[in-house]
Amino acid sequence: MRKAFGDNVVRWTVPEGADELYRAYLAYGMTGDAFTQRYIRLAHLEMLRNRDLVDDTLRVQRDPQPVTTGG
Repeated sequence: MRKAFGDNVVRWTVPEGADELYRAYLAYGMTGDAFTQRYIRLAHLEMLRNRDLVDDTLRVQRDPQPVTTGG
């Protein structure tokens, strides 16, 4: 820390940081929906990639590989 910040002392704790974030979210009118919907979309994209339905550029694959079950 001293290497990065020199003699400037970092006076921050996790509870203080959490409170700072909470107050900033309130100030900007953010709600849980702002995060929930985003991560739902990310999970859906991950599922599509895992099933080879989209490629690494998120383009739809014309001939996706069939999904098989183990066994």
